Amino acid sequence: MKVDDLDDMADGFSTVFDENSDVKITARVEKITATQFDYDFGNFAFKADLSVDFINPIDDRFLAAQALITFRGSSEVELIDQFVLSFNIHQEKVKV
Repeated sequence: MKVDDLDDMADGFSTVFDENSDVKITARVEKITATQFDYDFGNFAFKADLSVDFINPIDDRFLAAQALITFRGSSEVELIDQFVLSFNIHQEKVKV
């Protein structure tokens, strides 16, 4: 993602970094909590905590920003070839 694209979501990002610089973004799930499977609807409700890191485009040893995101939603589970699980996630509420 370019700094200019990111500036639309995070005001001031292009003030610090060159607009044409590339920003690497990584995300990881810190915690996921599922309630119970709903047999009637074939899904389960869950809550997840994620960390999203925006790597500094000048020196990739440092972060430019980090967002801690909590979201709640539901997920439909599907079993596909060779017992691979597939999840279709429906977001209901997000908090940054």
